[in-house]
Amino acid sequence: MKTTKKLTKPRNKKLSRMKPEDVQSILYELDAWEQGERGKKLAWDILERLSGFSRQSLWAKPELKKRFESVKESLRKGVDKTDTNQYRRTLEQRIEALENEINQLKQQQHHWLELWARYEYNARVVGIDTARLEQPLPTLNRK
Repeated sequence: MKTTKKLTKPRNKKLSRMKPEDVQSILYELDAWEQGERGKKLAWDILERLSGFSRQSLWAKPELKKRFESVKESLRKGVDKTDTNQYRRTLEQRIEALENEINQLKQQQHHWLELWARYEYNARVVGIDTARLEQPLPTLNRK
């Protein structure tokens, strides 16, 4: 008599708890689904395979459940909800803020490099050795 084994689905996050980053990632995917980037068909089993968590775990998170139902309804009605894509907007705003900060830091670095070049030049003109300028500061003797 032949015995058959029941095949189980491979899980990416086997026996792990859902972290806030996982929830955000799943919400981001749901937003992409709503925008039509992932197709027109959405079901819990698809989301289950995509996330690596069971549908019970997904269903237990109120924000996921509510967002899933909202996206499912908009796909059914064919409504384009570009204004409800809050998670994507938040990420895009964060990226833009970080890019602005990087540009400001690059400008500041450029300013400091120019200032150092000016000090180094002026020190040479006056007769101060640049190696002497680069010596470490003396240690403080505090008692």
